[in-house]
Amino acid sequence: MKLKKVIAIALSAATIASVGVGCEAAKKASATPTMVQAVAVPQMLMNLDDNPNYLLVWNHVGTRFYIDLSSIIVKQNDSKMRWWAQNIIEVNESGKYIGQFTQEFCYDRTMDKNNTRQWNPDNRTWEVLDTYETNSRYQADARAYKLGYIFAFQGGNPVER
Repeated sequence: MKLKKVIAIALSAATIASVGVGCEAAKKASATPTMVQAVAVPQMLMNLDDNPNYLLVWNHVGTRFYIDLSSIIVKQNDSKMRWWAQNIIEVNESGKYIGQFTQEFCYDRTMDKNNTRQWNPDNRTWEVLDTYETNSRYQADARAYKLGYIFAFQGGNPVER
């Protein structure tokens, strides 16, 4: 139950942060608010060029990052771990494509604490992802993790099945 509330609160906070700050720049990039019906509390979420496959994760200093929902690949889903990969698309404030990168996350079901992890390709290790970290880089990763988890394992619905 606690995870469900955390996800719902995080999605609400992400929406407020991304829609409230820099709203004019977002409008110029032809990203328009879209209702996502699968979310328990209706929320205004931003899509890239009205494409529902690209959901805004982070908007910071003229650069926006979108999760490509169609790119999510579940690598493992068993009693030990939920592990998936997803692509993040980066665009500038005018909507011009900058690049993309792949993120891998896992939720280790065998651990009571520190069970949320992100793959670090530089060190070739899994690192603990603190979803409550205040540093903006980690907030972006935490939002990408939460959105990826919801769409990979819950069909876009934050209510656990």
